[in-house]
Amino acid sequence: MVLSKKQKHILYYVSTSLGILAIGSLVIPFIYEHRGFISYQYDIATSKQYSSYQDELIELVRHDPPAAFHRYREILAATPIAHNTCHGIAHKMGHEAFETFGFSKAMSYQDGICGGGYIHGIIESRFGLLQEKDIIEQLPVICPIGDGSCYHGIGHGLMIATKLNTPASLSYCDLLPIVGRRNCFDGVWMHVFDLEETGMHDTTSTTLTTDLSTTAPTYCINTKTPYKTSCYFYLPRIYAHQKEVSFTYYQDLCESVETNYMPTCAAGTGHSLMKYHIDHPPTALNTCKNFTNTTLSDACIEGGILYYFFDIESMEQTTLTNEESEHLCDTTFSDPTQHTLCKKVAVYRNNE
Repeated sequence: MVLSKKQKHILYYVSTSLGILAIGSLVIPFIYEHRGFISYQYDIATSKQYSSYQDELIELVRHDPPAAFHRYREILAATPIAHNTCHGIAHKMGHEAFETFGFSKAMSYQDGICGGGYIHGIIESRFGLLQEKDIIEQLPVICPIGDGSCYHGIGHGLMIATKLNTPASLSYCDLLPIVGRRNCFDGVWMHVFDLEETGMHDTTSTTLTTDLSTTAPTYCINTKTPYKTSCYFYLPRIYAHQKEVSFTYYQDLCESVETNYMPTCAAGTGHSLMKYHIDHPPTALNTCKNFTNTTLSDACIEGGILYYFFDIESMEQTTLTNEESEHLCDTTFSDPTQHTLCKKVAVYRNNE
């Protein structure tokens, strides 16, 4: 049978439509299944934390990850303010390494720069491609026993794999060895509260809302006790990326939480402040003095010092001894209270 021109056109459009429907029947379920990961990738690609050197580092990590880490350390040494976006950009470098090399090879370039952000990014990408039914199988084989940064990355990755289901992610953390659970909890709550990791607390706007300090703590109040410490520690990150935030926001926040966890919230405040004032550590610790309660002020200072040591170790790829830590206390903090608390932190952090 010879088809007319009109019939040929009709047949063409019908076959094309059926083809599109067939492709859609495959693509749409995949997009739906991985919508959390796809949304996350879009968020980080359009992040307001973009810096002029980010493209350079992403391109370099595709070809030579160690060279990218070396270059990043040069940037951070020359421009200390670059620490403000360091962890988030290192996450993106991890994503790129995963896409370029695959999981195992990307992990072989493991580097602790920027608080382990590179490692976290690799694990996020790996978990983003998993269905929830595959998570239990993968959990035991992702991290070497005792690798805290890797376990922290699992917390981020679980939030991607579960499509930002916080209770489910925390429950999966419980399946890890005991030594890794707390780090995993930390990764989950950092993902909730820190906008650098596409935080969930205000998905419609990054504008500071007046009632945020009263609504955000409900995440922690309503969570189970084993997860509360990590939750309250990362809770102050809801303000970390806001410009010109009055310290009263931090104070009001930490004084509004459950009494037993007020010092934890204050320590998290100091930890966050130090991250964004790492170019001049005393500035962060002086800000802690704005807590009118001495217990909270001291906790804030201790949290800041913890981040100070953590940053140095991630930059130098080393673990400070007690003597090295105490020497840093002597040379960095002249304020008597800060100096005393620094020595205290130097001792107990090496004896955990």
